[in-house]
Amino acid sequence: MISSPTSAIASSAFMKARFPPAVTTTRLDGLTTGALRELTDRSVLLIAVRTAEPTDDWVFNPPDSFVLRASMTLVYIGSPKAKKEIDRISGRGEG
Repeated sequence: MISSPTSAIASSAFMKARFPPAVTTTRLDGLTTGALRELTDRSVLLIAVRTAEPTDDWVFNPPDSFVLRASMTLVYIGSPKAKKEIDRISGRGEG
């Protein structure tokens, strides 16, 4: 648990350094994290969601009811197959 503003800054810097953004959520706007998990056959572990400017907050281990909005960024762990599925669902990599 983050206990001070200094820890929050350090935690945010760590996330930026160690876990580059996986996918932005423009095409996922309005979808819940639970629905995203179902669409990927639950083969993705969603670590965090980074909200958009100006707050630029992190939501760690978001609940299934968390609603994704355009400009959010997902940080997740998954197999190469799961990554392809997330890319397909989100439209990432389309021309």
